[in-house]
Amino acid sequence: MNNRATFIQINRVFSLTFFLWIILWPGSVNSYSNDEYLTFSYWKTTTDFFDENNRQYSPVSSSLGYGFELSSSWSFDLSYEKSKGSGEWLSHKLLKQSFYESGESESNSYSVGLSWIPKDHGISFSYSSLDYDESSTTYLPFLVETVMSKNDVYSVSYIGRWNSDNFDAGGSLENLLSDNQDELELSWSIGFQSFDANTEIVELPNTDPPVRIDVNLNQKSLSAFVDLEVNYLILSQKINYSPYLNLGWNWGLDTSGEEYILLSRGERTLSFEQSGSRFNSQIRTPDSGQFSFGLKFIWNTGTTDGDSSDGLDWITDICYTGSINTEIESSAVRLSFTAYF
Repeated sequence: MNNRATFIQINRVFSLTFFLWIILWPGSVNSYSNDEYLTFSYWKTTTDFFDENNRQYSPVSSSLGYGFELSSSWSFDLSYEKSKGSGEWLSHKLLKQSFYESGESESNSYSVGLSWIPKDHGISFSYSSLDYDESSTTYLPFLVETVMSKNDVYSVSYIGRWNSDNFDAGGSLENLLSDNQDELELSWSIGFQSFDANTEIVELPNTDPPVRIDVNLNQKSLSAFVDLEVNYLILSQKINYSPYLNLGWNWGLDTSGEEYILLSRGERTLSFEQSGSRFNSQIRTPDSGQFSFGLKFIWNTGTTDGDSSDGLDWITDICYTGSINTEIESSAVRLSFTAYF
């Protein structure tokens, strides 16, 4: 990704951030403005680069996020996510020479989110600007193929929560821990995602004379989604535990634009969402699902006095995620650290 594209991407996200800030700032920020968090995640994805079940590919991803409460009902967050990987696989052997296929990918995204949750129900909005590059070299026939895509992803969802003790599910983590009893919590979201991709494909087949194939496509789609998560909080004196399970499904509602044909995948058509969603969590693949299960460790590094804490609340999250009914299957192991201050 070149520097100009990165600058445009950052400028687009922060222009929206500034606009939302101006709208919400008057009369919004109060004592809740100290309820902030910083989070970092790292995960490794396992998938097949060409979807031939013999080209295992494992890019590494990470993300950094910051969020805070504008008021007792409004919250705001920013995040940056990147993914990068490369692989090489034996294609075929001759008497004295071996030929290898190769592939690599890189994605970067900037996201901004805004949520309004007055109690245990609310609405969430998000926008992501995503750049994604993928290139490969194959033999039989020999072909160098590059896919470059710039994308805008918009999401809006209705959020709901329920707690087994009728505790204010929209309350803070600090108050939840101070309730001094184990809690079962269900949370769900129902929403829509709009996806707009501008993709350039460059193919260099081994021909004489040399030929360059350059294709530019625009794809748009609208999908609906639903997510359900079950958490169980187990309290103890020092470290609290919360095992959880998350299930989600996405329905494609409308699609426009051309699917692109990847010669490196046997001339099989493939939408960007089917390919790029393996490497970036901002994209939902239509007519497919995802699942995750994991364990959170929650503790406080300060002393607690009544309902207020003088220290930091920490969460360490270890989880396994996987795709359901996607053209190219993928799974990942993720480790996250979050500090509330």
